[in-house]
Parts: sequence; structure tokens; C-alpha cells
Amino acid sequence: MVQSYLTKAIIQKHFMKKIILLFATILFTYSAKSQCAQNSTEVLVLGDSWGAFTWENNSHNINFDKYGLSDKKAFSTGASVSPTSNTDLTHSGVESNNYLTSARKVSILNALNSNPNIKIVHISLGGNDFINNWDTTWTQAQIDTLTQTTLDSITSIINFLRQQKPSLKIFLSTYDYPNFEEVINGSTSHPFYGRWNAMKKPSFYQVNKLLSDFNVALSSYITTAPDLYFVNTLGLMQYYFGQTYNLPYAPFGSYPALTAPLPNGYINYPSPMVAMNTYLMIIKDAFHLSPTGFEYLIGHQVKNYYFEELRNYDITTKGEHLKCGYANANNSFGDSSIIIGNVNNVKHVGLLSFTVPTLNSSKSVGKASIFLKRKGLVGTNPIGSYSFNVEMTADSLGNSSFPDNMDFSASVTATATACNFGSVSGNDYWLRLDLPQSMAQQLTSNTQYQFKVGIVGNNSNANQALLFYSDSTSNNAPFIDIFYTTPLSINDNTLNNTSGLSIYPNPAASDLSVLFTEDFSGSIELVDILGNKLTEVIVNTNSQQVNIKLPNIANGIYFILAKNRNTNKIITEKIVVENK
Repeated sequence: MVQSYLTKAIIQKHFMKKIILLFATILFTYSAKSQCAQNSTEVLVLGDSWGAFTWENNSHNINFDKYGLSDKKAFSTGASVSPTSNTDLTHSGVESNNYLTSARKVSILNALNSNPNIKIVHISLGGNDFINNWDTTWTQAQIDTLTQTTLDSITSIINFLRQQKPSLKIFLSTYDYPNFEEVINGSTSHPFYGRWNAMKKPSFYQVNKLLSDFNVALSSYITTAPDLYFVNTLGLMQYYFGQTYNLPYAPFGSYPALTAPLPNGYINYPSPMVAMNTYLMIIKDAFHLSPTGFEYLIGHQVKNYYFEELRNYDITTKGEHLKCGYANANNSFGDSSIIIGNVNNVKHVGLLSFTVPTLNSSKSVGKASIFLKRKGLVGTNPIGSYSFNVEMTADSLGNSSFPDNMDFSASVTATATACNFGSVSGNDYWLRLDLPQSMAQQLTSNTQYQFKVGIVGNNSNANQALLFYSDSTSNNAPFIDIFYTTPLSINDNTLNNTSGLSIYPNPAASDLSVLFTEDFSGSIELVDILGNKLTEVIVNTNSQQVNIKLPNIANGIYFILAKNRNTNKIITEKIVVENK
């Protein structure tokens, strides 16, 4: 059984973002010390061998790092080749209509319970439904029936996932064009000849048209379900690799890399052979991409979906070229690049300028993240060796709103060590700098802020600097994400502790029990006073007592949110954690 390359990326746009209703007596205190986020598994990968290959190749995590999201992680189990098990989250050859076995349901539930921060399920299914059944003699009516059956099966899987955790977002992954005819090259002993022959040896155009038509069906499907989206990735391999020699089969032509139109590429061409996987150094795969190909595929999905979704900001705004550039210890300055680090023994600081848009007056800012896109490197990469210092002022640095010779030593109103994320190991990689609450809470509406960003402690390395784009008019522009911390009021379905919830012991040290006066089925979350989810337990059978093991958290006030699936109610209760 093998996989096909159907293109589809459906996203559940509807998401539930409820934060706890805090008591009016709670006072928020902010620490000047930066609290760096820990790694958080937020994506669960399910499906066929395309899902398995991306899991094996670490494709998600590699791309999360490229976008400054190195603390966000994907999780799965399974292998792209045998042996595989019906308990694996990814399984080579599986079709959408036989994916959801009883054993696999248990595996999914275990994965959700073990990784309570999962917010997105990445599903790669549907390809085998076509490749294992279709052939070139099929009528359009037969294709339409298979298309609808496949969509119905995918819908059933989505429904199962949402029953377990209603807040999940669903991402239906994409495929790209295969390359049967060129890869097989007439060899009846090729491992993929049997499947190609069973499909009655379709041409490049015939199999690509099948995928393209399914893409059109997905476009229609998502309009019937407002919480779903998809990203078309057909033609990605053609775009990135190009057909650099004349194809030995019709249409016989060639085209350079980075020229194929996106989406869809050239429907009468296959994915280039160089993009396909290789086994034992000599056997080419007609279906699956190389590790680099899968990295490009997931990278496209991260760019068009995950980068936005995983940031989960409240407000974002681009930097202004007005004061984006650099200044150095020799009082030189410029705006061609943002330079952070040492160049020829001279310390450089990056200059950034952002105007905060209108903020919601009923909420407080508690966090902000600056993103910078790497343009170049001087010497060695400072990431991992040094930390980043951020200085901020609401007034203009130096003598003007433009970079000038006073900027390096200009006084500021706030300074802090930022938490940095992303290896920034290549050009066009993003660096993320998380500002602590002590600095972020000073941001106010419609005010321009100017920042200096430098490396702490790099006093001996003559050449160790990162160069970032300073252009504010392109997708390379620096930007800042802003996050609120003022809790949102829970909707009318929210109940308080008089509704039948009690916690024992309270205060708690390491474990606690949540007791209900009526049957409970749903999810129980532990959140801090800022609304950040710390752990979650999924309850799938009616229970009146649920035991929770507390994560490693500091002493203080926290809240339990119990979301009852039976009654559609949300119950909240305050707890105190006292570890010592």
C-alpha cells in the first residue's frame, strides 16, 4: 500500500480562547527578570506515510525553528516503512476509511493526555484512498463517489478528535505531484511498477489532474464548513527544484528552479526526480519526497498557517524604517541592515522602531515578542553563546527619529534581558526575542517606541554579529507581537464553585483531586492567573472524581477550568499551590 499526493490543507479556524474570570482582589505583579518559555508540544501529527516521513525527518520542528518558534514542538509515532502498527499515529499505506481503528483511538487519546498543550492536529490522509483504488478507466461518476467517500471519512476523523478535545484546530495536510513514468522508466522490477500498472499506467497529466480535481473538491468542501481552510501546495517541488534537463517523457521540456507558477505548477509535468526520495542510494521513490522536499512542503505550510497560528498574538505591527538600522561604539550608524554583535572588534547594536496601534483599553499588555529576519552573518553565530539585551524608550533615541551618531550611547527608559528563540543558523531564518512583562506592560496605544538590541558579554570575539533586514515594506520587515494578560470574562455558561465542583487538598503540593456532584465528561485545565494553560486532563467517560498530577510550578494562586461536555458548562475554582 502506498501514498498519493493529494493537495489539501484544511484548518479549523474556529478556536476557543477562554481565559479565567479572576477575582477583583487579585493584584498582578510583574517581575523584571525574563521568564523564558519552555518547550511546548503543540502539534500532533496523524495519518499515512507522508505524515510518517515528516515525523521521521523532523520537518515540523526544523521549520518551527526557522520561524523563531523553536519552543513549539510536533509529536507523533510510527514509521514510513514497515514494520508499522495499527496503534501508531502514522501508518504507511493507511486510507482515511480505515485509519480510525479502536487501537489507534486509544493512541490518540494517550497522546492528547500526555501532551496537554496540543492545539493543532496535523492530518495527512486521503492520498491512498485514490492511489490504491483509482485507475485511468474510471468514469467521472466513479471519481466523484470516491471523492465524497474520502471527504466523509475525513469528516468522521475530525468529529472524533473534536469530541475528545473541542478546542483542537485541525490541519489537513497536502501532497504534491508524483513521478511514476520517469522514475519507473519501463522497469517492471521497480518497487512502484505494480501500483502504476494497477492504475493502468497513467501519464503525468492524468494522475496530476486527479489531484487537481480533488483540490477543487476541497475548495468546495471548506465552504460548507466555516471552520476549515486549506492551502494548495501542488507544484511546490517544481518550483523549488525545477526541471533542469529535458524530461525524457512527454511533454519532454524543461524549466529552471523558482519559475513554476504557484499554486498548481505545471499540471503536465511530474515533481522533478531530484525531489523524490532515494532508497539504498540507487532506488528512486515515485510517491514520496526526499527529506529536503518534505522540509520545503512543511515549510510552505508553516509559512502560510503555523507561523500565524502558533504565535497566537493579540496585535502585531511591522517595524518602521524610520529608525531601523544600527549604531556602534565608534558612533557610526546606518540603516542598510540591523546589526547586532561585534564587527572588527567594534560593538554594534540593532535599532528598531515600532508604533503601537490602538490597544484594547479594558485589557493589559503582559508580553511582547520582537521578530527579526536574518540577512547575513559576520564571523560566527552568537546564538547559544550569549544572551540579548533590549533597551526601550518612548522618546527618540539620539538626536532624531533617524539613526544618528548618538544612538549607541543614548539613554533609555527600560532595559531587560530578552529570551531568544530560533537557531538563526541560516539566512532568512527568524529570531524571536520575548520581552519580559516588566517591559511589555509599559507599551501604550498609538505611541512610537524605539529599541536598541545588543549582545550581552561578547567582549572578546572580533567578528560575531548577525545582520537582519531593516526594510519595513516587505515580508522581511521586523515586527512585534503584543499579547494581553487581562482575563476575558467567561461567557454566560460559566459557573462558579457553587455548581458542584470542589478540590482536595487545597492548598495542594503535588497532586489534587477534582470532585463533582454530577457526572463530568470533558476537559480539566490548570491555568495561571494570566490565563496560560499549564496542564490539561481529558475525561472521556462520566466521572465524579478526577485526579490531577501538578506540573513543576511555583507556589501561588492558580485556577481549575472544568469544561463539561455533558452540560456545555465551564466551572472555575481557585486553588493555591504550596510545594514547601
